[in-house]
Amino acid sequence: GRSGFAPWREAYDAKIADLLAPYQADVALQAGYMLVWSPGLCERIHAVNLHPAAPGGPAGTWQQVIWQLIDQRASGSGVYMHLVTPSLDQGPVVTYCRYPLDTPAFADAWAAIGERTSEDLKAAEGEEVPLFQQIRAAGVRREVPLIIATLAALGSGQVRVLPTGPA
Repeated sequence: GRSGFAPWREAYDAKIADLLAPYQADVALQAGYMLVWSPGLCERIHAVNLHPAAPGGPAGTWQQVIWQLIDQRASGSGVYMHLVTPSLDQGPVVTYCRYPLDTPAFADAWAAIGERTSEDLKAAEGEEVPLFQQIRAAGVRREVPLIIATLAALGSGQVRVLPTGPA
């Protein structure tokens, strides 16, 4: 289609919008929804998406984010909620939290990987690497509280989702 999305995807998204329309929600929540929304769907439904990194951090799935954090020897990470746009994980940040990865609690796990890269670790142990598991757990502990805080802020009007497009 003209939007850069295949016609079947535009039709799929139009059907999603039609199915959600009777609920008249002010905002929808995505968590684990693995499709980028077309411009048409973004125009019809305002939504926020959960992303498993700090603002400005790695993009991609939670697995990709963790491997990138390991390769970067990151000192911290986070979780954020952003407005859904037709560009993957590029919408404006609505809420976020950060957490450290360079604390004594992570020291043994970082030491255990030495200088190995994510490719080395994937080949040897995969996601069973203790550091991978520890980073994942740190993010997951923060996801539901951030979702609840975001929805509360939206519901109380403390944070508003404004229409996008021409001013």
